[in-house]
Amino acid sequence: MASAVLVVVYGAVTGASGAWLWIAVGLVFFETTIFIASGMRCPLTALVLKYDTARTGVSDTFLPKRFTRHTLALFGPLVVLGFVLLAVRILA
Repeated sequence: MASAVLVVVYGAVTGASGAWLWIAVGLVFFETTIFIASGMRCPLTALVLKYDTARTGVSDTFLPKRFTRHTLALFGPLVVLGFVLLAVRILA
């Protein structure tokens, strides 16, 4: 999904458009909706905790924790920036 966020930002900044942009917008909107509905927590985290009975520290991503703890701080502003710039470009 990180690539979809970058596609939205790229399309909003450059004015490039096409089916790929609207697919990325839909994916980012869907993911953001699920994230907010899950209490601003990844819904996969609860699933991992449910099945990690040995508490071995299985993660819901393949990235190290030092990266995943900053995911919202990095991608949150990018999502907002992409959607705002895209809205400005469409309405202008």
